[in-house]
Amino acid sequence: MGSLLSTLRDIWRYIKQLSRQFLNRFSVVRGPSKAFIDLSVRLDIDKRRPESGDLIMASGTHIEARAVINTWHGTVKLNENVGIGIGSIIIGPVIFGKNSGVAQHCLVTGENRIVTAEGRSTSDYDVRPVTIGENVWIGANA
Repeated sequence: MGSLLSTLRDIWRYIKQLSRQFLNRFSVVRGPSKAFIDLSVRLDIDKRRPESGDLIMASGTHIEARAVINTWHGTVKLNENVGIGIGSIIIGPVIFGKNSGVAQHCLVTGENRIVTAEGRSTSDYDVRPVTIGENVWIGANA
């Protein structure tokens, strides 16, 4: 019986996550209809968090399969003709200039864990905006 309840709980969590991802594409993402987000993209956008930002997409932008966009610590803004490659992770606050992008499996983050003088990681974050200029290309696995 415990296994069945565990399976039902997992199914319920998956349905909640799937519905949140679906609704985020229509209610949270701001941008023109000429912006593209692959269906497998994970959008970590939670407006219940006070420091959470937005995903802002300009015309001609696209986010490819299995990428992750996280705005829990700040806005992610993609200006005109920006591309996010397969499996890349973008954690705000991040701004991409026009005609820029990242290839497959890149990490661009505006957050960093704070490390003590003794070299131990804490649960606190140091959040600083990252700006990628215009006409910039970041290669795969960067």
